[in-house]
Amino acid sequence: MAEEAEEAEEAGEAEEAEDSEETETDDELESADGNGSAEPTVAASGSRSGRIYRGKSGMWVFMLHRITGIGILAFLLLHIADVAAVGWGRNAYNTIHALYESFGFRLVEVALLGTLLFHALNGLRIIIIDMWERGADYQKELTAAVVVAFLALFGSGATAMIYSYFQTKGH
Repeated sequence: MAEEAEEAEEAGEAEEAEDSEETETDDELESADGNGSAEPTVAASGSRSGRIYRGKSGMWVFMLHRITGIGILAFLLLHIADVAAVGWGRNAYNTIHALYESFGFRLVEVALLGTLLFHALNGLRIIIIDMWERGADYQKELTAAVVVAFLALFGSGATAMIYSYFQTKGH
């Protein structure tokens, strides 16, 4: 009995040592920012609940990609409701389409343009990082390219959309 207890204790200690080695390795991998430098992401006690995000560009781009994806989904649902309005009758359909002619909805369309552009450009950045062997080495440069392309395309597109609204309304 004593031998079994001693073996169980030794096995438990060995598992704890393996777990701590894995945690250290995981923490080192998770804390690297892709440029060889690392910042601690785990509280001093080694607890995974003590993570603190330092606010680097990669996380912001990650979050924006998810948010724009949700925005595109919301537009898709709105579009489905719009098409379904045909079945609700001519009055319902015309009421919804009258809303589309307002300036407020034009601003929603401009926001949709921005959402689609960012999501598409960032999706291309992700594809490049995934498919190109050295893509991860150029994350910051690719992110900067996405921002520049987004600003150029969104600026010109938004300007054209707002300008055309006033041209069609005779203002």
